[in-house]
Amino acid sequence: MINNMIFLKKIIFIAMSFFMVIYFSYFSSNLNLIALLFPFSLIMIAFLLFHPKILGCLFILSTVEFVGFINPEEFIRLPGVFKFRDLLFLMMMTMVIADSLLKGWYRIKLDYFSVRIKFIVWSMLGLVFFQLIFTSLRFDLPFISSLKIAREFLYVAVFFFFIRFFPDYKDTIRLLKFISYICVIQFVSMIMQIVGFDIGSTSRVDQLLVGGEYVTRVYIPAYFYALAAACYCFVSLMVGNVASKRYVTFVLIISILSIVLSYTRTYWVSLLVCFLILMFLLNKKNAIRMLLYGLILFILLIPISLVKEDSVLADRFSTIFSEIDDTDGNFIYRFSENPQRLEAFIDYPIVGPGFIHPDFAPTTLGFVIDEKGKNEAQIERALMLQTNDSGLITLLVSFGLIGVLWVFAQILLVIKLAKSIKNRANEILYPYIGIVAFMVATWLTCTTTYGFTYYDGIVSMSIALYFLFSASKLMQKANNQA
Repeated sequence: MINNMIFLKKIIFIAMSFFMVIYFSYFSSNLNLIALLFPFSLIMIAFLLFHPKILGCLFILSTVEFVGFINPEEFIRLPGVFKFRDLLFLMMMTMVIADSLLKGWYRIKLDYFSVRIKFIVWSMLGLVFFQLIFTSLRFDLPFISSLKIAREFLYVAVFFFFIRFFPDYKDTIRLLKFISYICVIQFVSMIMQIVGFDIGSTSRVDQLLVGGEYVTRVYIPAYFYALAAACYCFVSLMVGNVASKRYVTFVLIISILSIVLSYTRTYWVSLLVCFLILMFLLNKKNAIRMLLYGLILFILLIPISLVKEDSVLADRFSTIFSEIDDTDGNFIYRFSENPQRLEAFIDYPIVGPGFIHPDFAPTTLGFVIDEKGKNEAQIERALMLQTNDSGLITLLVSFGLIGVLWVFAQILLVIKLAKSIKNRANEILYPYIGIVAFMVATWLTCTTTYGFTYYDGIVSMSIALYFLFSASKLMQKANNQA
């Protein structure tokens, strides 16, 4: 019987191989690339449907352009409404629904924080769907045009994918390790590009003038994960509950260096705010240790900053404060680049103007753009409500003051969770306080960067909420065993 099954498998394999050779030869000679790739796409989709964890990791990589090595929108061009990451997202949501129908909805009793974290996610989804429909009806716009703007906010729903297919503590650790690998690969590629190697990366690289000197600046696509990893690893080392102390220390160092060498001041401020928040969220003993480490680091950096040839970082950091009240500075520029965005919010302060496509902005909101000296891309950007330059403005125009209230509710909830973890003094749970610091710092510094209002930021926020949901489940399990 077994021999017959083996023989049958061999026959099927030979037949499929013969068919694929003929198929490949025919369509390659006709240069029909879509037809050529179609069977391979079906095989890949079938494989991912049976391996949800791989699908989840693939989706994360697609949102950070595969750590700068592949831009999915150039590698796999999908004209129309959907992008490559949109199709992965739809596959993930389809799997959640199908798995729920086959295995049933989970009816486990959730604790205080788990319920509220779920509510935070559901409320955001409800707000997105409401605004999507409301924008279309209020301004009589095509639904598809509003969906093109709103679709990235729907990525918050990947939270439900991860809590369903990464349900155990071991799954959480595996996902944390995967994110650490992203940080390591990103750092290595960044260093190679700074040195001058052409590694075929799609990351933006330019020469930045700082204090009369030029430095190589590499835009890191996975900044959020580097910041989150730095916070998580730092708290893990503070507590001392790590299985591989050397690796965690290595990830901490390369994550911080990735942020520092990006020469992006908002990232620097976010990192600083993270550690300031940790001083308030950690217990007194660890807060004092952090303060001592900070003083030692500050003392060590003073002589370095006084040496002219090594003062590039100090010069770059000092401009943060000088540009706040400078009319030509980066801070003021974010608000003056397109004042019509803020005017649109003022006209609709409660829920904001919503998801209005740039094609309809002139007629709907009365946007007037001076097209002189601007190319097509610059004109389109000037007509956008949602951009990647300021998360605060994007939040206001997308959801109005209701969106701001939602952010405050999320911040208060995660801080309350961090305090609960601190009171329990559980070494396994303690590192999740670093995730809380990452989330709060990102929201507090999103004035001059997009924060959690752009697709990669939204996904990283959803994953951070998944980690906190897992921490809450661990607390519940500890309570039940006590």
